Amino acid sequence: MSILGTRIVGSNAILTSVADAEILANTAQRLTDFELMNDQACTISINGGAFIHLRALQGIAFDFVQSARIHENGITFNWVGTVA
Repeated sequence: MSILGTRIVGSNAILTSVADAEILANTAQRLTDFELMNDQACTISINGGAFIHLRALQGIAFDFVQSARIHENGITFNWVGTVA
């Protein structure tokens, strides 16, 4: 049986970063309409790109994501996306 419709995935709680660990490791999927909200200032890498700085509570959104990492340890965050 197939289920039609959009499938939303994301963190089921506020998460805490482990330095440079892959955030999407357990999804093993490409995501569209990806959003990440960070509680503290941090630097992130999306799809293996260079690390960029985010202010506390800035958050960021991308159309397409396969990989997301936070460079610092101990940053609280959550994320949401649509399965591509």
